[in-house]
Amino acid sequence: PGVPNSSTGHAFVGKLSPDGSQVVWWTKLAGSSNDNTQAIALGSDNSVYVTGTTQSQDFPTTSGSMQPATSALVQAFAAKLSPAGAVVYATYIGGAADTAGVAIAVDSKGDAFITGGLLTEGFPTSPGAVMGAITNNGTAFIVELNAAGSAATVAITGFGGSAIGVD
Repeated sequence: PGVPNSSTGHAFVGKLSPDGSQVVWWTKLAGSSNDNTQAIALGSDNSVYVTGTTQSQDFPTTSGSMQPATSALVQAFAAKLSPAGAVVYATYIGGAADTAGVAIAVDSKGDAFITGGLLTEGFPTSPGAVMGAITNNGTAFIVELNAAGSAATVAITGFGGSAIGVD
């Protein structure tokens, strides 16, 4: 994943041939403002999962995704790509809060676990979830997206931030 060098960065994911000499596929995940990928994970079926941060109000989310629109200034996103590089789902993460996607992991069911920074109020959490206070330094979040990318199975604040793994 990465951000090409330009005044408005566009997030992308690409697959290279085994010897690195050819681009097998290249998928841009970008709206009209700055977008960047931060982390990538490979699913058991060779699907590609990615998270990052966008400032685009028109980031290309998919129909039926957990959060297809945002009003936040900056927001985390998660996307799943097929083994051939086609977008399966793409969603914002964070409700009305400013968020940043930093790390992603995926389990054998295809659920994606995303963590990152939470900078403002307005993050939707699971009923009864642990919620940490937002301070001047912000806090963190963890979200478990279902395999379809249509709902958060778990959403908590006050934990996570820079790395995540599943067993």
